[in-house]
Amino acid sequence: MVHPIFMTVLRRPDLLANHLANYAELVKGELSSFGTSVAVRAASAAVALVALLLALGLSGISIMLGYLHGSFNWVLII
Repeated sequence: MVHPIFMTVLRRPDLLANHLANYAELVKGELSSFGTSVAVRAASAAVALVALLLALGLSGISIMLGYLHGSFNWVLII
């Protein structure tokens, strides 16, 4: 006894071809959106890295100014 899905494929191979074509189109669309997602993540990571470096630099400058003036009154802000 042959499973009904195999009988359908044997009788209507166009349905299988249509299904495979639609699946290939879906995979192509997913890959293009994946590329866009990777680009957005890379840009976000670059912005975060620049913000981190800026924060570290400004923190270092504020510590140096605190040692230069001998007072750390700005710590009360934090």
